[in-house]
Amino acid sequence: MCYERGMTSEDLATFIERRRRFVEAIGDGLAIIPAAQETARNSDVSHVFRQNSDFFFLTGFDEPDAVAVFNPAHAKERFVLFVRPRDREMEIWNGHRAGVEGAVAHYGAAASYPVDQLDAKLREYAIERTTLYYRLGTPAFDPRVVGLVSDLRAARSRGFTTPVRIEDPSPLLHDLRLRH
Repeated sequence: MCYERGMTSEDLATFIERRRRFVEAIGDGLAIIPAAQETARNSDVSHVFRQNSDFFFLTGFDEPDAVAVFNPAHAKERFVLFVRPRDREMEIWNGHRAGVEGAVAHYGAAASYPVDQLDAKLREYAIERTTLYYRLGTPAFDPRVVGLVSDLRAARSRGFTTPVRIEDPSPLLHDLRLRH
């Protein structure tokens, strides 16, 4: 697969089917699946990047610092990718980025936003969802999810439905990966 230009229609169909099966399994919940992050080896050199297996299984997207959000009950944005925007200067050093446009055009996202808009969009998506699917254990990302749930308690007191539990999506994903 050529990730700079997306993937073939057959490859994309495989990822679309995986996503369909995953959202069917989470029902009306909201799932947040973060990509792996780049890790520094020393001051200006990173370790070789390896994508999070669950994230890649669902998206085919092989860039760091992205987040996939699955929201089956949303009218339009059922699969959203939050990605690093295109940056010509950084691409000279680190290679091509799909950017917001490429996430939709080449990876089949219903919508895509720069990753810095994630927190605001998650607040919007989490209203009227009782279950948040997220695998705790990522020190760089856990505070963001716990903060989201804590912040939404105020909305609950105003009569909105918000997540009351965080559930690990790993058993669902690993079952899907075994059967694929």
